[in-house]
Amino acid sequence: MKFECGSFSVVSGTDDLAINLIMGGILGLAFLYSCWWAYWDGKVRGRNPWLTILFIILAGWPFSIWFWKWLRPERKITDSVFVDRN
Repeated sequence: MKFECGSFSVVSGTDDLAINLIMGGILGLAFLYSCWWAYWDGKVRGRNPWLTILFIILAGWPFSIWFWKWLRPERKITDSVFVDRN
């Protein structure tokens, strides 16, 4: 397949499929990691982790990650997953 627009042309072939699959896989893994991080961060900060993930998805990933980092509450040290409760 060949796309031409004036002097600009793009040739699409089987090599593009491999690149698209690789880039799609990288973006998919980044999205899953972002959801995992949002769940963990919401839990540590005393918020509902599922609502945190929903915010990250609906507010426009990946920019919503920066927005959440700006809006997120302070970390609750006593409720942290790193505190030994024994």
